[in-house]
Amino acid sequence: MYGDNSVVVDIARQMGLQHYFEYYKIDTIFFKDSDKVAVAPQGQTWVSTIQIAFEHENYINSGLFQEVSHLMITDCNLAVLVTYPNNDTEIEREIKGLHKLISSSLQGKTTIQNKNFLLIFGWNLIDKIEWVGCQYKEDDWHILNADCEVFKLSDGLRKSSFSIK
Repeated sequence: MYGDNSVVVDIARQMGLQHYFEYYKIDTIFFKDSDKVAVAPQGQTWVSTIQIAFEHENYINSGLFQEVSHLMITDCNLAVLVTYPNNDTEIEREIKGLHKLISSSLQGKTTIQNKNFLLIFGWNLIDKIEWVGCQYKEDDWHILNADCEVFKLSDGLRKSSFSIK
């Protein structure tokens, strides 16, 4: 994830944002130049607004609730967690538990009102990447796929795929 050739660097460049690794133990934050604190000493990065707080967890079974809890208390416009399941059953188990975690917390109401929360589950296959994006909503997770279709988790889990070029 770290380094000049990482996906994070490419995302920041494509979105016209800056990035910083390990800001208050958040894997990566993305911010606008105007979000930087002007009075911060040279060589230090301090921001007044986090546009995107990004957490990356290689293993779905390693306690996603910790990452989600951290993202819930982080003041940002978009919270993103990326992880890699072994199967659809793991996704369904995790997102049901994570939805309950968010909706039952005081921060859950704030999350709905003030920021977007996105989970991305991905599979790196030999010739393509498959992914499912899940956006937190009060009633359910809304599933997003590569065709920009949106449907509720209760409608059924479907993966979307696209070829790597």
